[in-house]
This record gives sequence, structure tokens and C-alpha cells, in this order.
Amino acid sequence: MLTMFDFSQLLEPGAATAAVTTAWLFMKPVFDDITKQIFEDFVKNATSEKFKGLLARKETQKDWEKAIARSLKAFLEEFKIALDNAGVNEEGSRIYHNSLKTFIKDRSVATLIGSAITENQSVRFTILAKKWLSLNLEQLPDNFEWTELSQRYKESANKILENDKTLREIISMKSAQTTAEGVQKISGIDPGFNLTTYALALRNRYGLLKVESLYPAADNRSIALTKVFVEQTVRSCQQFNPRIHELPLERRRSLKEKGALQEELDDDRVIRQRELFFQQPPLPVLEVLRNPKQRLVVILGDPGSGKSVLLNQLALQWAELPPVGRATHPIPLLIEFKAYVRDCQQGACRDFLEYIEQGPSCVTQLNKKNLDDSLQEGEAFFLLDGLDEVFDNALRQNIAHELVRFSIRYPLSRFVVTSRIIGYDLVAQILRDAGFHHFMLQELDSEQQLSFLQKWHELAYPDPHERKSKHDRLQTAIRDTAAIRELADNPLLLTLMALLNRYKELPRDRNTLYEEASKLMLHQWDTARALQSDPLLAQETIDDIDKQSMLKAVAFTMQSSPKGLAGNAIASKELENILSNYLESQGYESYRRLAKRLVQQLRERNYILCLLGDDYYAFVHRTFLEFFCASAWVSKYKEGEKGDRYTLEEIRAATFDKYWQDEKWHEVLRLIAAQLQPESAEKLLLPILDKKDSTNQHRNIFLVASCFAVLRNKKPLQILAVKLEKQLDALLHFDLPYYYNFLYFEEISQVKNIRQSVIRSRVSCWPGIDTTKQWLKHRAQNDEHWTVRQAAVQELARGWKEDPDTLTILKHRAQNDEHWTVRQAAVQELARGWKEDPDTLTILKHRAQNDEHWTVRQAAVQELARGWKEDPD
Repeated sequence: MLTMFDFSQLLEPGAATAAVTTAWLFMKPVFDDITKQIFEDFVKNATSEKFKGLLARKETQKDWEKAIARSLKAFLEEFKIALDNAGVNEEGSRIYHNSLKTFIKDRSVATLIGSAITENQSVRFTILAKKWLSLNLEQLPDNFEWTELSQRYKESANKILENDKTLREIISMKSAQTTAEGVQKISGIDPGFNLTTYALALRNRYGLLKVESLYPAADNRSIALTKVFVEQTVRSCQQFNPRIHELPLERRRSLKEKGALQEELDDDRVIRQRELFFQQPPLPVLEVLRNPKQRLVVILGDPGSGKSVLLNQLALQWAELPPVGRATHPIPLLIEFKAYVRDCQQGACRDFLEYIEQGPSCVTQLNKKNLDDSLQEGEAFFLLDGLDEVFDNALRQNIAHELVRFSIRYPLSRFVVTSRIIGYDLVAQILRDAGFHHFMLQELDSEQQLSFLQKWHELAYPDPHERKSKHDRLQTAIRDTAAIRELADNPLLLTLMALLNRYKELPRDRNTLYEEASKLMLHQWDTARALQSDPLLAQETIDDIDKQSMLKAVAFTMQSSPKGLAGNAIASKELENILSNYLESQGYESYRRLAKRLVQQLRERNYILCLLGDDYYAFVHRTFLEFFCASAWVSKYKEGEKGDRYTLEEIRAATFDKYWQDEKWHEVLRLIAAQLQPESAEKLLLPILDKKDSTNQHRNIFLVASCFAVLRNKKPLQILAVKLEKQLDALLHFDLPYYYNFLYFEEISQVKNIRQSVIRSRVSCWPGIDTTKQWLKHRAQNDEHWTVRQAAVQELARGWKEDPDTLTILKHRAQNDEHWTVRQAAVQELARGWKEDPDTLTILKHRAQNDEHWTVRQAAVQELARGWKEDPD
């Protein structure tokens, strides 16, 4: 039986401050309501097993009871102060009295409160916060700070021990280490465990998109990351890294020799594994990270694909919770590997926890002991960004082993690691063997792009009219312009286009668009910053013309490699030599030193060139490789000049004649044609129309059509126009020169694709003119082949929506065309483009119930569900 003492002695203010006394007097009714039995239970629960023997000693029993009673009093005082700080007035505080009595009766709560006295332990605020929720007690205000309450209570418990000599001696006998750490920290400055400060630091560092780093002329309108974040998708890549095998063979061999590639797969196995990779349905990345089976995750991705933004978002989701919410959610420990390695090399820390406690580069410092406690219980998790930015191979492997050790040491905590793709294989097996699951970030699909743009414009444009105008302009550009659409799947480049759109209208032709985008990215490549630290280089000036010329040289070298444009990658030494040779040719004295410094700068941040990993560099998007490759060829040709310039015939022989059958080169060939004068482009293109395609794909004709379509001035090209139109018309009813039947799916698909490509080519070559429109109308209604009618219906709906005949044709085709594919196409175009027309809903309902073909019924049902949710039918 415990020997109870007079509670009244605890009501004497003693050395307490006025604030504490006031808080205690207000909480006294709670304490007065505690019965003898409740208090005895509290003492029993608050006393750890290892102190039961000591408590049985009569001479110390009363000392323990007093200390534990005082600890309960201190806790209630601090609870009241926390309510005050959360803005709860005296009257409002009373509603928590009954909840507090229930709370302290709980065994785990009593044990935790008592452990500050009996074991000199820090108070686990997360347990307190979660227990309050699980007991369904009175809801606390959003800004109630469990963390500060726990810290202040522990300080009060320390004072209780300091003021009781007997208990200090008992604790000292039982655990000298506990006494040494419990009364005061022996050396150094304890950073504490202030999660409010940590949350604020996360918001300050990562809360806003760094738009000025993308576009120096950008204004200071704040774009909050969490407000524009769009969840991407991932595919599992546990045993196959698809990007690695897109590199040229000699570079794969180089990576394997350096240990950065685990195995060299034969081509057939690569093809099979790539097919399996793309057969997986993409999964929402946050869904993957929430999966309890995915405790250890590596997210791989290309430069600019959103890896760092993903980790920043995860940290900010916690940081932007109200304090009472943060207390019940795991703490994100965000570490940038680049900063971590720098601090370790400077001797500031030895592992992840020391970095967070005392690393100069960490976002803010947190007590290592508290971090360890939280991680042991799964109440914190690691977000580790940029493993590829550890450039030393041996060091990268050491860090991978450190990750494995920490994942074993903290089996309840999550680990999310990001890396670029090239060079990751050096550590992939280490992490795979430790149970890390690997996923590849996927490109943005059209819905994700639309979501981002909607959010972006809401924040970037306060004026609703300007917002709608800018949003519609960019959305239309992405929908209607293939070049812009190709860039928009990369988060970095989509953000870049949103910025460009703020200040000027995006060009419709791809050549001008790439030129504008590349200028913008060249502006952010501030070479002067890379040279400031070197007195011999600080006065050198490298302007945008120099940068463009260097990039042309890089692209030209890449496409001249054995695999050419198939591999967007170049080794650092080769890159350094290209830059050095150019700078020497321009009269720079310290050209080799300059080149080394520029390559080093590219390691540190994405510019138009970026580090892939393991000393390989690439253009941030292969579009820029293609643009600068085309620009390099055009630069080698100037009409009327001789010397080292290429003739037009030499350009054609080295590009069009050589690569017209290689679709990887088609974009470069289009860009070459677009950068030349119309007459020169015609001389390049006319001979290609006479080529013979042995595969019956007629790639020469469609290549010329796509080049013709991007030329701005078509008026001087009458000879080319007539010949191209004649050849396209001849392909409209293309068929294979041998027998096949309806079971030959590959042949049927080839015939369909060629016929429909003719329709699309006619529209792209001669857009917006009346003759094209009338031709399409005729094909949509009268052509004998369903493949032609289907494509014509789609092009009419997308390009001539305002023409009244278009709607009439669509309605008729949706209900009366003899082939189901045409009806299906017409149903879809009606639903998406003419929702407001009263006949559209009627037609959809009828097709959904009565069409003879299941695919038409399926399409109608899908469109009804998407567009007419409120209709009772």
C-alpha cells in the first residue's frame, strides 16, 4: 500500500513563476478530483519495473511519491500553458478537465509522464498526441503544441530531480549515464527538438517554386509548391533500368568497366524486359509510398522529371499541418545528399543523425537522441534526395551501405531515396539485396499537365481575365502544336513553358519554339558564377552566342557517334574536350581550365545540359539535342560561301539521304528544313520523294510531308507542293501488293495507318484552307474505305468545329455509318466537342442502348458517364 501525503503542500507557489502558479490554480480542480485510488494507480503506472525494488524501501517511498505527484502537477500546468498559447481562454479551458482526468488514468500516459522522473527520459510527445486521439477526448485546437508541452514538462521534471538530493543519488546508483544526460547536457549546445522551428524551416527552404532560377526576368509572384504539385505515376523497375539500355553500346561497356552497370544484356532480353516494363499499369506515386509493404523505396527519374519536387512535397505536407496534427504524423527528415557529403567531408558529421543534429547545411538542427527515439518507433522517416549527386563511386557505395545499416537499425521507419538513372547501377544491387523497391517516374500525361496548368494559373494571375486568357492560350498551344506537346510531358519544361507564356505568346512552329526555350535555358546557365572563385577566370565572358556554339558542337559530336541520336549521352572527358576546343578556337587563353570549370558547374545544377550520373552528361530533353544538332548542320552551310562550309548537296548526302529511313532522325531533318530558306529546303526534299521504301511504309513521302508542314513560307514551293500532293493522293487508297485476309492483323494495321496518315498529312500541310475542308467533308461522307472516313471525321471535328456542316456530318456518321469504327469516332467527337447541343445526349443514349456493335455502345457509355453525371437517365 502506498503511503499518501498531503496534496495541499503542492499548492504552495515556492519557486514557481507567476505564469505557472496561475496555470496550476486553474488546473487545481482536476487535481482535487483525483481520488486516492486514481493517484495510487498513477504512481504504480508511472513507476518503471526497474525501480520497484527501490520504491519498496520505506525511507525513499515518500520521496518518490512526492516527485511523481509534482510531475503530475507540472504536466497539468504545462497543459494549461499550451492551451493558453493556442488561444484558448479561461472559460474554454474548462471543457478539457474531464478529458484530462481520463487521460492521466491511462496506464501508458502515466508511464510516460512518470518516466521523466524515474528514468530521466525525454517525453514522447507522439505517444501523448496519439493517445489523446485514440481515447476520443475533447478535440484540441489546431495550434496546440504537444512538442513544446513535452519539452517544457521535461525541463520541469529535471528541476524536480535537481531539487531532491535523495532521488538524484538513487538514480545515480541505478544509472550513472541517465543522471549525466538527464540533469544537463555534458558538452556542446543541445539543439533541442523544436518541431515548430523545423516545420518553419522546411516551409522557408522548400515552400516556393524557384521560378527565378528558371527565368531570371520572372517577377516575384509566389508560387507555392504544394498548391501546384501534381501527383505523378511510377512503374516498378526492380530488375530492369530501361534508360540504361538506350545508351550507345560503347557507353554501356564503359559503365560496366567502371562498375556502374551490373550486367550487359543481349538485345533480345532488353526488348523483352522493356516490353514487360511498359505492360505494367502506372501507379500513383503517393499510393506506392503509402503502401505499408513499400517501406524502403528508390525513385528513379530523368533530369527535370520531378524527383526532388516529390520529396519536397512529402516534407511540406507534414510542415503545413497544424501543430496538433504534426504531433501524430511521422516527421520527415529531408536530406540532400550533395549537402550531406560536403558537410561530412568537412568533418561536421559522420552519419545522417549527426548531420541533422549539427550539419551546417541541414535545414535546421534537431537533437540526435530524440531523433533516434522517434526513428526507433517509426515516428520519423527519411527522405534522401539525389544519390546520383555523390560523384565519387567509392563514396556512393559507402553511402548505400550506410542506408542499409540505418534501414536495419530502424525497422519501423520508412526510407525514400531518389536518384537519376545513369550510374545508379553501381549501388542498385546493394539496395535491392537490402529490400529496397525500385520505381521509375513516368512522364506527365495530358490530365496531369492540365491539372498543373490550372493550379499554376490560379496562383500566377490574380486578375481573372488575364488568368483565363493565358491559360487558354497555353492549353491551346499544347493541344494543337506537336512541338509544345512533346515538351509538356517533362515537369521542368512544362514549368518553363508556363513561364514563357507569361511574358510572350508561345511560337506555333517548333523551330522558333525550341529556339525561344533554349534561349531561356541559356539565360539560366550563368557561366560567370562558375568562374568567380578563380581569379584567372573571373574576368572571362562567355556570352549566349558562345554557349549556343558550344551546344551545337556537343550535339554534332553526339549524333556523329556510332549510335548517333539514339543515345542522348556524352562522357565528361569528351564534353570537356569539345568545350575546350571551341574556347581555344575563339581565342580564350585559359581554354582548358575554363572548360573544366564549366563541366564542373553542370554537375551542380540542371541547365540545358545536365548530369545524367556517373560522369555522363546529356541535354535536359532530347528535343534540345535534336534542335542543336539541326542548328549545327545548318551552321555548316551558308549559301554563297566556300572554304570549310558544306554545300547543300553535302548536307543532303550527310543527313536526308543517309537517315530518311531512320525515324529517330526525322525530327532533326524537319528542323534542318525549317531553318533553311524555302528554296534550299525544296532542293533537299524533292529528291527524297523519289526514294523507294522497300518496307511499304512510304516513310520518304510522310517525312517530306512533315517537313513541308513546318515550313513557314510555302508560296515559293509550288513544284514540291504539286508533287507531294499527287503522291499523297496516290496513297489514300493504299493496299499491300500481296494477298492477305482479315486475320492478318499486322497487314490490316499497316494499311489503316498509311491511309489515315494521308488524311493527317493533308491537313498539316495545307491547314485552315477551304479546299482542305471541302476535301475532308467529301472523304468523311463518301469514301469507300472506313479507315479514311474515320480519320476524316476526326480531323473535321478538331479543325473545323465552327463550320455548321461539321456537326451535321458527325450526327449522321454517328447514327448511320455502316462501319462501327466511324460511328465510334463520331460518337466520341460529338461528346467532347458538342456537349451543349441538345441532340448529342439523345444520340449517345440511343447508341449506348441500341448500337449493334459493342465498341460503339462502350464508347457511348463512357462518354455519358464522363459528361452527363447529373442526368437522371
